[in-house]
Amino acid sequence: MNKRPGGDRLERRIDARGGDLFVISQRQRRLMLALLVALAMVWLLPLYSLLTASLVGGGLSNYTYVLANPVNGMPFWRYFANSALIGGCAAALVVAVSAMAGFAFSKIEFAGREWVFNLVVMCLAVSAAVIYVPMFYVLKTLHLYNTYLAVILPQVTLTLPFGVLLMKNYFDALPTSLMESASIDGANPWQIFHDIYLPMARPALINLGVLQLMWSFQDFFLPLVFLTDKTLYPATIAISVFKGMFGAVGSELGYFNAALVIIGLPSVVIFIVAERFISRGITAGALKE
Repeated sequence: MNKRPGGDRLERRIDARGGDLFVISQRQRRLMLALLVALAMVWLLPLYSLLTASLVGGGLSNYTYVLANPVNGMPFWRYFANSALIGGCAAALVVAVSAMAGFAFSKIEFAGREWVFNLVVMCLAVSAAVIYVPMFYVLKTLHLYNTYLAVILPQVTLTLPFGVLLMKNYFDALPTSLMESASIDGANPWQIFHDIYLPMARPALINLGVLQLMWSFQDFFLPLVFLTDKTLYPATIAISVFKGMFGAVGSELGYFNAALVIIGLPSVVIFIVAERFISRGITAGALKE
């Protein structure tokens, strides 16, 4: 540590190459911490209000009531099972396609590579609302409407541009010399991808899969538009069912808010378990050799 002329203590961080990464004073650090605490309070206040409202009337028994009683003729766990099935399949497809496409755009030379990749990135600028109607007609034509695939495929379509960009940036940060050495040893492109680069990209793959799971568990509009069979409803659609089933006053309000808390728990648990992978994936490809 050292001091400024005014006596303010400084903290020096050293990066892996031995150079200065940044210098920050203790006063600035306290201000940053105070700002982060204030922002955290802003985000936590609605959650606190929801938890408090979920205990109105029967307390913790509101949760047991919601879990023990069928909702619209279906057990509560069935909604979560549908969400897990849709989210798991969507995450698997997004990770698989994004990994292969990202590797191809990063390490394999082919005609029109930059042009095709630019088209994929341009899809990030397309609003999801613009393609809902075309998606509806495509699904109806393929007789996929009102099936699990009617939600899985649109979710995959909307996430793939981001996934391809993420994986390409990560593979760009990995040395090309590994591919050249493997090629000399007789490995084909699939073996190079599957046996060498794919294990090295595990943090980015987990990050992408977790993000897709969280987005899928929070998706409300796609199941609402493309599903009519209540046995296929995910947990997010169950919210509208709860709103009609439970009243807006007294203990029934507690039931409704308890159901909201339970529906939100999977996303929170997924984030807590995979937080370190999400943090790594956010900076994937930020540093290149």
